[in-house]
Amino acid sequence: MTIQFKPALLPGGVPFWVESDPFKSRAVDALGFGNESDDLANRLLPGISVLTTRARYFTFLCWARQQIGKRHDEDAIHRIEIDLVRAEAALGADHFHTCSYIGSEAREKLLADNGTIEPRSVYKSPVWRAYRASMRGLGLAGDSPNYVLTPLGTTAGRYFMVSAARRYARKRVLSKKACLSCISDDERTLLRSLLGLSHKGVLDDSDGNSVTALMRRARTLRVLKPIYKRDGYLAGTNVLPLYAILRRPGLREPLQSLRASSIWAHLTLGVNAAFMFWARAVESRIEWRFEKRLASALGKRYQGVPVLDGMTTEDPCNDGYLERAVHLVRWALTLRDGLKDLGAPLMDSDGYEFARIFEKTKRPRQAASAAIEALFERHITMKGPDAWLEEKSGRYAFVREGDRTRKLPERVLPASFRMGAMASIASDLGWVYRA
Repeated sequence: MTIQFKPALLPGGVPFWVESDPFKSRAVDALGFGNESDDLANRLLPGISVLTTRARYFTFLCWARQQIGKRHDEDAIHRIEIDLVRAEAALGADHFHTCSYIGSEAREKLLADNGTIEPRSVYKSPVWRAYRASMRGLGLAGDSPNYVLTPLGTTAGRYFMVSAARRYARKRVLSKKACLSCISDDERTLLRSLLGLSHKGVLDDSDGNSVTALMRRARTLRVLKPIYKRDGYLAGTNVLPLYAILRRPGLREPLQSLRASSIWAHLTLGVNAAFMFWARAVESRIEWRFEKRLASALGKRYQGVPVLDGMTTEDPCNDGYLERAVHLVRWALTLRDGLKDLGAPLMDSDGYEFARIFEKTKRPRQAASAAIEALFERHITMKGPDAWLEEKSGRYAFVREGDRTRKLPERVLPASFRMGAMASIASDLGWVYRA
């Protein structure tokens, strides 16, 4: 097997999971499906996350890590991040419309600041915290506690410094070229190779060699690039439906993982939507009405391919959404069962068996009641002490946690397996949408 790398680039070598949790500032995974989604994302696009959406943050953060010395100091890196926000803000009042960056909401406050502003008053969680796991995965930084830069990370930091931070040590001011959209040719070339955007030649493991993370990214990007050029974005809604209908048992990667991801996205969107509708009904104290609507949806037969798209939770008894949720689950189960009969390799997960609570039944009222009970039990099991709901005197209710305002997610989205973040990075590095 031969993989062609651009020379001199390798010296020495991630819907709806991110909606706000009603109780905790972390990703929602109300029914415990997140691990399987992460596993699938790691098959397709390892080394990035749904939070790593701008390419130049990688080189900027490598440079920022160099600035603080040998010992890791997150607060010191955060202060350097604020200097970048200040440089972005200085580019004009409307600049943030064309160049997204963390902290843009505080741009006016920063322009009036004399350098004494508290970083966490601009944004609480440093960008470093969101990117450092990916920097480790991409080989830019080492492990905790100090996250020492690798030779590749040192090179990336030097490229940023040469482009935008030559005078920083003396004046603590970044030039206009520090803008995240003004990535230099050296940075772009390095990151394109590192992420797998510039690889050519054969990208499979047919000769028995181990599959590296770089190879996984490169071959997934090769498949996704035409879709991006056609649509201008990548998401579960425009990518995954293309692969769910592939019926051949044996597929080469990444097609096999894309098919598995598609089936899983259909199934989890349906199950999670049903749970969120029910939770909203509990919140509105109309769970009896929801159970009746769910029974009606469970008693129907569905034909055709369901739409893989987000659903709002404002009306928990919306017949169209409830029926689509059930249809999504049944369609995914039908596809998986058919592939199993053909002997195709399948992802193991108890989520598929759990989802059979939505299968067609001759006793829909009893099935609806059992489904609600099953959703509650799984939620309690997966969330443990962080569960949002509890049962009191035979009724379901939200757990009280002081005087905190509970806010359920306003929409449920299909998993995208980091494709949206990757498309944003790739756009920074030269992918072009051709309408």
